[in-house]
Amino acid sequence: MLTNITSSDTYFEYKGSISGVSAFVASVGVMILSFFGGIASIISPRAPFFMVVLLNFIFFVCLFKLRDAKAN
Repeated sequence: MLTNITSSDTYFEYKGSISGVSAFVASVGVMILSFFGGIASIISPRAPFFMVVLLNFIFFVCLFKLRDAKAN
């Protein structure tokens, strides 16, 4: 199956675009998290860490929901 994906011309055509969009979205996410983490650190020095834990938990739950939706 992997050889079918990598041998496809359309995969090579969009590979750079997918990588670029992924890097851009990740950079925006880091900037947003840093901004709100800075604001949260005024409340408590531990608040940014709890915020990261909460966002990771939400991401983890969403991954499982998507996996279950894809299986059905």
